Amino acid sequence: MSPLTELKNQKFDRKILKIATIALMIAITGSGITQYAHAQKNKIGKIFVTAGIGEDGFPDTLLENSADDLKNTIGKDKDLELIENEADADFMFTVVERKDTLVPGAPNMKHLTVNISTKDGDQWKPGTKITKNSQLSWGRVAGSIVTESKKWIKNQNK
Repeated sequence: MSPLTELKNQKFDRKILKIATIALMIAITGSGITQYAHAQKNKIGKIFVTAGIGEDGFPDTLLENSADDLKNTIGKDKDLELIENEADADFMFTVVERKDTLVPGAPNMKHLTVNISTKDGDQWKPGTKITKNSQLSWGRVAGSIVTESKKWIKNQNK
């Protein structure tokens, strides 16, 4: 085989490899988009999470920490969609209370209260208040709030 023929074959092989790679990327991306769209379609609600204001009228970092716990839990949930823009949400979760209660000889009991509001046109209206407790962690309490809120949201969507 002549050097010119060999060079042409190498160029042809590279073109085929590029085309095959692009086709594979399109196939993978396309199926990912389809799966994402299907997952979004099955969500029961778009959730915006915020922290209430402390008793002194200033932002409360502990309430904000619990709001972050809720965001992390909702972000991993298959039924709920975490929304960053309040205007796009169906429900607003507002962390309004977070406190520790001393339990002698055991870890402190962690109490978390979240108000859930529903959208009525452009306005928010009160929905429900959920309070949960755990001696394990704040993340565990946030998980319990999300579990309970999903039951409530499913009832609202009936």
